[in-house]
Formats: sequence, structure tokens, C-alpha cells
Amino acid sequence: MQSTGTTGQFNLTVFDTPIRRRTLLAGSLALALAGCGPAPETVLRALFLKGTIAPRLIQGFRDQLPAATGLKPQVADQIGELFQQLQQWHQPASNPTRWRLPIIGREAPRADWVSLGDYWLTAAIQQGLIQPLPALPGVTETLAAPWKTLLQRDRQGSLDAAGPLWAMPYRWGSLVLVYTRRPFEGLGWEPTHWQDLWRPELAGRVSLPSHPRLTLGLMLKGLGESANHPIPTNCPPW
Repeated sequence: MQSTGTTGQFNLTVFDTPIRRRTLLAGSLALALAGCGPAPETVLRALFLKGTIAPRLIQGFRDQLPAATGLKPQVADQIGELFQQLQQWHQPASNPTRWRLPIIGREAPRADWVSLGDYWLTAAIQQGLIQPLPALPGVTETLAAPWKTLLQRDRQGSLDAAGPLWAMPYRWGSLVLVYTRRPFEGLGWEPTHWQDLWRPELAGRVSLPSHPRLTLGLMLKGLGESANHPIPTNCPPW
């Protein structure tokens, strides 16, 4: 992704996928260099969620950069801080309540890349914080169809098969159910389907993540749908 604004552009690498990291690294490098100016020395700034980018990946990226190009990574402790910082970069410079990354202790300089959870992708597009990605030779054409489906959007952030690609995935995760067997011994059954979470004997005994998208995903799984259903309101009633 690329940001919009009057002080520069930056790209966001977003979402989760099993894409080969070496391939993504090379494609991201091409994208970054395409946006670099003719200055003799260029510093690429990257803002990541702490613990999500392996040090060896960052070092591998540095090794592929031209001699006159440097890389300055910064990290945030919470994923929500990344979106807040993205918004802050688009606020007027005279704003007295300038947001700062706690781990940095001062106002974070504008970044060229930002890692962002897919939960914030729609809002980032709608608020005009980012621009779609240009074509990445050797990367975008090999991106698996499911990820293209989720990352191709219109200008309102809605899924659009004919729309541009707004982000590149860099990792993925699984939604799983974890439970202790002993409490179920008295019930005579163990959960085997997502629908089991709504059985009356479990009322008040299920802990859900404090995240609206994941909670909605659990509801969709309970309906037998995908947690990433593009239009949840079209699902059949419970």
C-alpha cells in the first residue's frame, strides 16, 4: 500500500498468507526502490508490530538494498498503534496532541512501510490514508487467488475483483478452539464443532477474544460459514 499526503509516500504490507518470504522480500524491495527519489542517499523507514518480523528477514532485506540506501526499522507494542500512527501522519502539523509511539518516546517520523492488520484495511482505504500498490513483477501475479480476493478493493474498501491490490500479505494465523477436557467429563461430550460454543450448558463459560472481527468470525463459523465471509449479512439466520 502507499499512503496519500503532501509530505511523501509510504507502503503498507498487510494481512496474512503462506507466500514465500524471500519472494515477498524481493517484491517489496522493487516497490520501495520504485518510490525512491534521485537523492544520493536514501533511508527507508519501516514500522512493524513488535515480534512479527524476524531479525534475519530484516537483515536479508538490508543485504539486498543498494549501498546508498539504508533501512531504519521501528516497532510498536500494540497492533492498534500502527493504525493510530498512520492517522497521525495525515493530521495537520500544528495539531497540539501529536501521537507518539511509546517505545520510541517521541513523535515517529513518517515511514515508507507499515505492517497493519487486515482489520484496519477498509478504514485505511476509506480515510484516504493509503493508495493501491503498483504492479510487483514476479510477486503480484503469483499471489494465491484467495488473498487477491481479500486484498483487491474499490475506493470504499469493499471487495472488488476488478479493483486494485491495496496490500501484500506477510503472515497468517489460524482460528482454533482450546478447551480443558475435565469440565466436559460431567457433560458427557466434548466440543467438535463451532456450533457447540452456543450450547446452553456452556452459557457464561466461554471466553472470547476482545476483538470484534474475531468474534464475528466465530459467529460465522457457528453458522457453518467462512470466518472471512465478505458479506456476513447475507448469511442464513441462526
